Amino acid sequence: MIIKIGTDRFWVKPSNIERWAEILKSLPEKTPCTSKKDIARDYLDYKVDESGRIVNADEVYGLFGVENTKDSVTIVGCNFIKENEDGYELTEGAIELLERYKQNAGWEKVLASQLLKYSIRVRTIVFAMLNGGQLIFGKGYMKNFAKAYITFNNKEYYVFSNKPEKVNINDLMSENTLKILGDFWRKELNIDETEEIMFRGINKDYPSLGSMSTYLKIPMLLFDYLGWIIEYEDGKYILDKQKIKNDAGQSVYESLVNGANADELEILEQLIKEYSDARGFFPIGILGSMLKTSIDNQSNMTEEQWIDHYFITGINQGRFKIKHHEQGQPRHGRGLLGKRDYQLLRLEIIG
Repeated sequence: MIIKIGTDRFWVKPSNIERWAEILKSLPEKTPCTSKKDIARDYLDYKVDESGRIVNADEVYGLFGVENTKDSVTIVGCNFIKENEDGYELTEGAIELLERYKQNAGWEKVLASQLLKYSIRVRTIVFAMLNGGQLIFGKGYMKNFAKAYITFNNKEYYVFSNKPEKVNINDLMSENTLKILGDFWRKELNIDETEEIMFRGINKDYPSLGSMSTYLKIPMLLFDYLGWIIEYEDGKYILDKQKIKNDAGQSVYESLVNGANADELEILEQLIKEYSDARGFFPIGILGSMLKTSIDNQSNMTEEQWIDHYFITGINQGRFKIKHHEQGQPRHGRGLLGKRDYQLLRLEIIG
């Protein structure tokens, strides 16, 4: 199935994160309008120019979800407003956002969750970062945005670049289409899990790269505001998996994480609970042996090699962080890298 991807548009001012909630607050739950233009003009007081185009209404277009015609399916936005038989209506995501906004009760998390569910380009970036990818800024977070890139599966993707000759967000998108389309759009569009998906642009074979660094800066600032972005080394950033899971919900998180990766971390967390003492310290040799048996029993590495490789790689990738370490007793087994003062660890799992 071919799905066309429109340009991602969000609220205009990056700091004005309440803008979409304010727009949706101005709309009834159902409107008899026959076009997006009519909604913007008749309900939101946007001006229309001589050609019939709405003036400065990019942020409105991003609220819509999908456009279905006989010949094509086009994802145009974040699915807060959808078509029905009589016009348009607010989606469940929009209604939840408005309820939380009126109560001032975590509405920013609902907004971010909706982006993770339905914005294809946002899902592309977050998918890579939740599955071992690192976002690299040479001069600090959000600095020199167009030159930033994600390292993922030993490749560099310039996800905010508008240059088609670079390995860009479209490459990352096309290599992981099923996961990036995700469960929410698949349900919305009634697409079988096994159906092959191809992403295309509105008028080209590939989705538009125009203004990538302008539009995608906005959700990345929202994620930073929510505390989802972690700098684990100078200029290298990852996402806080646990915080995203808590804030956006388990189903959203699982829609973006490869199954093996999710299972592995759950097993590690469970083993830490089982083998930790009252202070949170666990014997790395014993726990590591159980972890290898559970997730990588076919490895040709020796047990000691595997434990060192697994945990040091995780630390270097920013997935784990050693909070404290100390020497144990002979019954605790070997320490990390053979060091006696690393027999007992207290580990923070970042994701």
